[in-house]
Amino acid sequence: MNKDIIAVIKKHGIQKATGTTLQNTFDPFFQRIKEWDDNAKALEVTAEDQTDKMQAAQKARFQLRDIRTGADKKRADLKKETNAYNAGVQEIFKVIELTINPIEAYLLKQEKFAEVNEKERVDAARIASEAGTETSAEFMPEHAARGIMSDDGYAQALKAAKLLKVDSEKEAEKDEPTPAETQATTEDNDRLEAENKKLRLENITHQKKQTTQAEAVVAQDRSDDIAHAAPDPIKLIKLAGVIDALEFPDVKTARAENILSKVRLLLNKTATYIIANAEKI
Repeated sequence: MNKDIIAVIKKHGIQKATGTTLQNTFDPFFQRIKEWDDNAKALEVTAEDQTDKMQAAQKARFQLRDIRTGADKKRADLKKETNAYNAGVQEIFKVIELTINPIEAYLLKQEKFAEVNEKERVDAARIASEAGTETSAEFMPEHAARGIMSDDGYAQALKAAKLLKVDSEKEAEKDEPTPAETQATTEDNDRLEAENKKLRLENITHQKKQTTQAEAVVAQDRSDDIAHAAPDPIKLIKLAGVIDALEFPDVKTARAENILSKVRLLLNKTATYIIANAEKI
């Protein structure tokens, strides 16, 4: 057995069966090499007429070439066989893996039966509540959030938010006027606006009149009592002007407009009262 082959087998940790194959395959090549090595050393050409030795050297060289090419062919065959072997091993493993995977997955599902059912239930409940969560978001507690609250806690918060939303919608429906109420409110607003307009015109006329009269009283420098009293009507008339010049917010609903119309009417009446009584001072 060739010692070089044994050294290679030990170096690469080749298994016994494979090592035996390598020995049986390549050992004959080493034996033939040794034979022709001995023959080569016996051949030594020293003169040009030693043609027989020259031909023997050529024959020996051709034999060694044949040994080398033969060994290379064996190497290629064994490598090809090894590649085929490796590919076969890999493919066999793949078949085993593909066969085992579905069985293993099935067994895992049986093992996790309770957990899988619970997860599917929770997921279904979350999907079903998704639309409700969006529409009820303003009624959810500030701390309510998935991942922070437990599933049960989140479900309870969502349920409460939906109930609050329903109650809010019902209250809004109660506040919403009927068509008949809307019509009546509009008519009332129109009546109040006309009355306010009339009072504003009267107030303006009275204000001008009273201002002229009060200023005339001061200019005439009448008695001390009258002179001291004269500024009061002016102050009252200015107050009436301030009331009349008040700005009101722009509202959208008929009910709110109705409230403002009534406020304007009361203020106009107040201004009218102030002007009318200022005349008596």
